[in-house]
Amino acid sequence: MSYGLAMLGETPELFQETAEWAAAELARIERNERAKRQIVENIFPLLEKKREKLICSHE
Repeated sequence: MSYGLAMLGETPELFQETAEWAAAELARIERNERAKRQIVENIFPLLEKKREKLICSHE
Protein backbone atom coordinates (compact mmCIF):
# COMPACT_ATOMS: atom_id res chain seq x y z
CA MET A 1 0.00 0.00 0.00
CA SER A 2 1.46 3.33 -0.94
CA TYR A 3 1.09 6.65 0.74
CA GLY A 4 2.35 9.55 -1.30
CA LEU A 5 5.57 8.35 -2.89
CA ALA A 6 6.75 5.97 -0.14
CA MET A 7 5.43 2.47 0.44
CA LEU A 8 3.79 1.78 3.78
CA GLY A 9 6.42 0.36 6.12
CA GLU A 10 9.34 2.26 4.57
CA THR A 11 11.15 4.69 6.76
CA PRO A 12 11.70 8.23 5.51
CA GLU A 13 15.45 7.56 5.58
CA LEU A 14 15.11 4.50 3.36
CA PHE A 15 12.87 6.41 0.97
CA GLN A 16 15.42 9.25 0.86
CA GLU A 17 18.25 6.78 0.14
CA THR A 18 16.21 5.25 -2.65
CA ALA A 19 15.47 8.67 -4.15
CA GLU A 20 19.17 9.61 -4.01
CA TRP A 21 20.18 6.30 -5.59
CA ALA A 22 17.64 6.75 -8.39
CA ALA A 23 18.88 10.28 -9.09
CA ALA A 24 22.49 9.07 -9.17
CA GLU A 25 21.58 6.23 -11.54
CA LEU A 26 19.71 8.59 -13.87
CA ALA A 27 22.73 10.90 -13.90
CA ARG A 28 25.03 7.95 -14.68
CA ILE A 29 22.78 6.79 -17.50
CA GLU A 30 22.65 10.31 -18.95
CA ARG A 31 26.48 10.57 -18.84
CA ASN A 32 26.75 7.23 -20.65
CA GLU A 33 24.25 8.32 -23.29
CA ARG A 34 26.13 11.60 -23.84
CA ALA A 35 29.39 9.67 -24.22
CA LYS A 36 27.79 7.31 -26.74
CA ARG A 37 26.42 10.21 -28.78
CA GLN A 38 29.82 11.92 -28.75
CA ILE A 39 31.57 8.75 -29.93
CA VAL A 40 29.08 8.28 -32.75
CA GLU A 41 29.45 11.94 -33.80
CA ASN A 42 33.24 11.60 -33.85
CA ILE A 43 33.29 8.28 -35.71
CA PHE A 44 30.56 9.05 -38.26
CA PRO A 45 32.74 11.25 -40.54
CA LEU A 46 35.43 8.54 -40.59
CA LEU A 47 32.88 5.88 -41.50
CA GLU A 48 31.45 8.11 -44.21
CA LYS A 49 34.92 8.57 -45.76
CA LYS A 50 35.53 4.82 -45.61
CA ARG A 51 32.19 4.17 -47.31
CA GLU A 52 32.98 6.66 -50.07
CA LYS A 53 36.38 5.01 -50.65
CA LEU A 54 34.73 1.60 -50.89
CA ILE A 55 32.15 2.86 -53.35
CA CYS A 56 34.85 4.50 -55.49
CA SER A 57 37.03 1.38 -55.45
CA HIS A 58 34.15 -0.81 -56.70
CA GLU A 59 33.31 1.47 -59.64
